[in-house]
Amino acid sequence: MESNTDRPRPSGMVMFDYNPMSPAQWGLVPLSVHTYVYRDITAAIAALDYWVQRIWSKRASDGEAPPTELPFRILYRGESDISTRLLPSLLSGPRPKPDQPERYRYAIEGSDAVRNENGDWFEKDPEFRSADRLLDNLSAEWLSECGSRERDALNRAMQFPEIVALDPFRRLAAVRHYGGTPSPILDVTTSLKVAAYFASHSGSSNDSRTRAGKIGVLWAIDLTMLARLFKVKIANLPEGTAVTLTVPKKEWGDNEKMFADQSIPTVSVVFRDSRLPLPRPLAQKGAFLSFTREDGTFLPLRAQLHWWSLIERWSYSCGFIHTGQGYTEEAENIATAALFPAADKYLSIAGTNMGA
Repeated sequence: MESNTDRPRPSGMVMFDYNPMSPAQWGLVPLSVHTYVYRDITAAIAALDYWVQRIWSKRASDGEAPPTELPFRILYRGESDISTRLLPSLLSGPRPKPDQPERYRYAIEGSDAVRNENGDWFEKDPEFRSADRLLDNLSAEWLSECGSRERDALNRAMQFPEIVALDPFRRLAAVRHYGGTPSPILDVTTSLKVAAYFASHSGSSNDSRTRAGKIGVLWAIDLTMLARLFKVKIANLPEGTAVTLTVPKKEWGDNEKMFADQSIPTVSVVFRDSRLPLPRPLAQKGAFLSFTREDGTFLPLRAQLHWWSLIERWSYSCGFIHTGQGYTEEAENIATAALFPAADKYLSIAGTNMGA
């Protein structure tokens, strides 16, 4: 059995409640889940890497080797607020969000061993996490505004012949990355340290920091985990890969009727990774993920929300306490000047929202 001294010690943890019926689960326990919070972002980086390696080591010892054809094993995203969902911006709804109810902090009682494992305190997030609640935020006005902003940015992007030459998905990814437009595409990175930079700099290029004491989060999407739950098909795309996750209906059990009633596709979903040969995405080791049908069209909003909610449940996360200082590693090009190259003509895609 692993001793407590082998584990990174958390400062505390934040509890989150998920609706057990939204989305339907494949053996996921419909209870509160927790995210450990570490003293600072450096400790969270070490902890997330530790837990990923432990999970992979345990699977290897159980004889579970990840598919060798996977284009990547894990992808990361950082957020300055631990309450931020692992969702594309379009599905998060309008911002700024209304003030969230305060989380109260409670002491963890018990022995030193209990506190070494769980930290000295816990907080309970007031949001009840439900895909249906998220859908209620996506008004017709919001979706219309997002479509208009995306079309405007796409028109600006099409002034560059090299973007015209891209496939349609990567054009939308370029607009998302440079224009900051709400999109069903999620920006992620193959670098944990790049994710840490964005989590500690409020996700922007202006070197802004989050005030000390707030709690941020690092997310890790483990494709080897998804490969255990779905049948996987790999197809090469221009500058990227399509990973098709398939679950035959006969294996959905009691969930089949529920997903059919809610118009959730039960055949296959494409988990897309596409890289952009443009300065900022290359510097940030960026990849762009979405849920589409096999013909490349996006799933209906309800279906996207349910699938992303499942991905969130199956991903790993570590919280960290902001110190008021942004995370950088100059030697590894994890710094504002390196991640946001100044000589980048594509910044004009952003229009009046440059640097968003």
